[in-house]
Amino acid sequence: MGKRFRDKNWNKTNSTYTLGVSTIEFFSADVPSKLRGGRRDILFLNEANNINKEAFDELSVRTSKCTFIDYNPVGEFWAHELIGLPKTAYIHSTFMDAADLVDPAVIEDIVSRKDRDPNWWRIYGLGLTGKIKGLIHPDFEQIDMLPSGGREIYGLDFGYSQDPAALVKLNIIGDCLYAQELLYQTEMTNQKIAKYMELLGVRKHYDIIIADCAEPKSIAEIREFGFDIRPCAKGPDSVRVGIQKVNQYKQYWTKDSLNGIKEQRNYRWEENTDGKLTTKPIDDYSHLMDARRMAVFTMPEPKVIQRKVKKSAFSINFSNLSERSQLLLSIWTEKNLKTSVIGALWSSQNGHLYVQFELDFTAPIADDILSRATAKISEITNRQITSLKNFHIWGNEVFFDEWGGDLSTDFQRLGMHIRENEQYNEMGAVAMVSKMASAGTITIHDRCSALDDQLGLWRITGKPEEGFGYARALLSIVSTLYKSGKFVEKPKPLKEYSEVKQKAFKRIEDIKNKAGSEKPKNPEYGRHSWMI
Repeated sequence: MGKRFRDKNWNKTNSTYTLGVSTIEFFSADVPSKLRGGRRDILFLNEANNINKEAFDELSVRTSKCTFIDYNPVGEFWAHELIGLPKTAYIHSTFMDAADLVDPAVIEDIVSRKDRDPNWWRIYGLGLTGKIKGLIHPDFEQIDMLPSGGREIYGLDFGYSQDPAALVKLNIIGDCLYAQELLYQTEMTNQKIAKYMELLGVRKHYDIIIADCAEPKSIAEIREFGFDIRPCAKGPDSVRVGIQKVNQYKQYWTKDSLNGIKEQRNYRWEENTDGKLTTKPIDDYSHLMDARRMAVFTMPEPKVIQRKVKKSAFSINFSNLSERSQLLLSIWTEKNLKTSVIGALWSSQNGHLYVQFELDFTAPIADDILSRATAKISEITNRQITSLKNFHIWGNEVFFDEWGGDLSTDFQRLGMHIRENEQYNEMGAVAMVSKMASAGTITIHDRCSALDDQLGLWRITGKPEEGFGYARALLSIVSTLYKSGKFVEKPKPLKEYSEVKQKAFKRIEDIKNKAGSEKPKNPEYGRHSWMI
């Protein structure tokens, strides 16, 4: 045992060694009485990959100071889950770190295996995690977060007591398959799964979830909560074909998908009694693998949707937000709301973020989207915003704006007093917006090319008399910005634009006169208030 070992300190009967006032005890971790027996200050586990997690837990809770774990990384096991945790240090070492203590003949033998057995050399020579025989999905990479765009779908594998319920979100872009683990937990009822998906932001009546067809009752129960959950396709060879389809893609997992990464590193083909690989996957490490495979194999073909896009007159950009807030807000809205953000403005004066959206709206989930958008934008920017309660619908197109229900109130919060004694304060509006334009926080998309449509919105506010001043404000703002050269497109001549403005004002007066005796209606629209 080395030159420093003293026979008189060794108790062969109890397998203990005394060193000064300390006692070192040697025992096998497969002896139950030793696991639940005495306590210790320091624990050292040798070849820990041959010890199960339950044994480690029993020993660890009876250790007061610290635990050392060593192993040759033949494959990933429970110790890998500890790496990176608080109060945990990871030390990577090889035989070369102790070359002066190792017999030269042993070193020569280790080095000679480099070319003969690359996997052996990887494990015992370089100290890197080895590749397990018969891996089904041997190659993948880790990423920080799911990219935006592409085709999104969810996969769900049911479980309860022994096996966990596993939910994965997939995003397919070209030949790349991106995955993020969302749920990996036992004791999950169907009601709990539905509630958890709702908290995660899985959209009801919109996002497609592919689940195990062997659980029709569970699928039916979750569908009652409003989710578009569908059974996976099944056939005599669907598992093998599904695996082949997954392997057609370059595979990625987000770094926070710890169980997904662990499963992919260990998911392999079964071996028969002769040690030869079969065409059947093992049951272990299969939960997220099955959820991903079912979703990829059953995923419906994409539908091509023809869109017509109506644009508002203004686009407020992200220049007043931090780069991190800009990035997170853009990514989240692109992915989860299927939108393009037209703009966002942060007002330091009143502590509100003003955002405008353009949305391809194909499902009856407007209220749900509004509430989730409000919560998410607040979370991302760490600032309180007013509610996203105004939206406008043209067929499949929805426009959101965050300015609130009373435009004059919101403009006042921005330091721009539109009214004074119920009279429109045009100079205040022009001065404030001109200042915004000069600072580069507002950009013109067009010169109100759909001016009549824009002004027509005031007919259906429910209180049309409140809209006339706002329409005039809009025209004054456009006129002022035109004169200051802030238009993106080449402006029209002053005379021509002046005629358009006069025509618009006349229309406003006509609307006002009509609204005097009856409340205007427009069955073409849903809920509206105003748009800028």
